This record gives sequence, structure tokens and C-alpha cells, in this order.
Amino acid sequence: MKVSIIIPVYNSEQYLTECLDSVVSQTYDNINLILIDDGSSDASGKICDGFASSDPRIRVIHAENKGVSEARNTGISESNGDYVCFIDSDDRVAPDYIEYLLNLLEDNDADISVCQREDARRKLKENKTLTDNQSCMNAFVKTGEIDSVVWGKLYKRHLFDGVFFPAGKRYEDEFTIYKLIARASRIAIGSEPKYHYRKNENSFMNRSFSEKDFEWMAAMEEQKAFIAQNYPVLISAANARIIYSVNKCAEKMSAAGTYHEDMLKEMQRLYRAYEMDFLKGKSSFSAKAFSVAATINLRAAMKLLHVKGARK
Repeated sequence: MKVSIIIPVYNSEQYLTECLDSVVSQTYDNINLILIDDGSSDASGKICDGFASSDPRIRVIHAENKGVSEARNTGISESNGDYVCFIDSDDRVAPDYIEYLLNLLEDNDADISVCQREDARRKLKENKTLTDNQSCMNAFVKTGEIDSVVWGKLYKRHLFDGVFFPAGKRYEDEFTIYKLIARASRIAIGSEPKYHYRKNENSFMNRSFSEKDFEWMAAMEEQKAFIAQNYPVLISAANARIIYSVNKCAEKMSAAGTYHEDMLKEMQRLYRAYEMDFLKGKSSFSAKAFSVAATINLRAAMKLLHVKGARK
């Protein structure tokens, strides 16, 4: 069975060679690697071409910069594998990354297989197979056994029929992965860490505040609407995920000393609508305490958070 590996590339020259070295040396070699150079202005495109010149399994697509969603969509449309996976261009994977995920998937007759990442806070003691669709969605929405990123997973190619990453959205994974899980009858979750995620300055909490960060909240509301219609037993957990995203946006706004009146009103509405479900969840005491204060007066809670941050 052939596996298509899709890697969007944008100004990744610092880590790209390390990433591609980890992919071309996979123990499972029936792969085709699709590199989408998303209008890079550094040497990333040349690095991609250099790897392609010495490995016929690699195809490079040079495109205008349209963002990671469009790059992934292009990779999917150009893929010819039975299975698809994604890797970010500044990350790296274990030598048996593909073999491990493929064995998990095929041995358990699954539609999606999942590995752990090296820096995962919660360690899975043993492999686990979810054997019905309800259990699959529960592991995503409620227990957190399946995270919200598309990398670190292997998918049957047909799951993407009619499913696209949203163009221009910042939290593209959140807008997409629940749709794939909803199509899965079985998901195999492996306990071994095979994906090395590199934290960088563009990660959510390291990146400076932008109004685009509110798209995380929009993604969570979209998920909630889908869950309410198709998995009503999980609605409380979906509501709690909304508040988690609102908390994180409030934290970033506070750190920047920025207060958007229209969004403050919307965030206050979300707190008052879903706060009780968040308090039932497994978030930290400090996160719950902030959400309680924000439900009463969001602006005051954010200002207090800003003062505490300034004192650190």
C-alpha cells in the first residue's frame, strides 16, 4: 500500500533539511512525498528541489503563497496513495513513523491511526483501538485521547473526499479534523512517540495577538454545532472546548493590553452560555477560576491577568 506524505513548506530553511532527511529514510519506503513550496522567500524551494533531484519519490510543487490550508488541499488533490499523512516542515519524525502508523491502521482494520508526539504531557500506557464512531468522537471531544492537529496521524485517503482545509483560516486543523473523525468507524491509537513537534515563535501562545486568533473560537462553535446535531451526548464537552478557546484568546489579549469591544461582548456571551460545562471538565484550577471571574466581568478579569503578567 502506498502512503502519500504531504508537507507544506514556507520559509522553513532552518529546519527543512532535518525534516526531509527524517522522511526519506523511513523504514517503509512505498511512499510518495509531496512538497508544496508555498511561495517561500528563503532557500526552502531550492532545498526541496535538491531532495527531489536525488529521490524519484519526491514531487515539488512551487506555488504562490496562499497559506497552509491551500497547500494541504493541493497536496491532497495531487496524492495517489491509499493513505495520506501530514508533516510540518519544521518538525521531524522517527525512522519508523510511517511503518508504525501503517501497522497500527492495518492490524486494527482502522480508518485512522494515531501516534504520540515526543513532548506529550499525557503518556498512553498501551495501544488502544476505538471500535465505533461514537467512541472515536468521544476520544476527540471529551477525553482528549485524539488531539486537534492533523499531523501524527495516518488516514485512509477516501476520508478526504469532499473535505477541504478552510482557505485563509488560522486554525485550519480545528475546522477540519472533526469532519474526518466523524467519517471513521475505527481509530487505532498507538502509545509510542514517533512525531517530534518543534515549538516555534509562530505557535499560538508565542505569536503576538491578532484578530485572527478569534478564529479559534469560531472553529469551536462550528464543532459544537456539528456535535449538537450528530453527537448530542457530547454537547457539554463541546461547550467546554469553546470556553477553553475563549480563555486562551482572553489570555493573549490581556498580555497585549488589547480590548476589542465587539469581541469582548461576544466572549462574555460565550462565558455566560457555557461556563458551567467548562467547570465540569478537567481544566486546571487557575483556568476555571479565571473563567468564573470572566463570566462575571471579563474586562476586569483580563486587566487583573495583565497586571499579574506584568509582575512576573
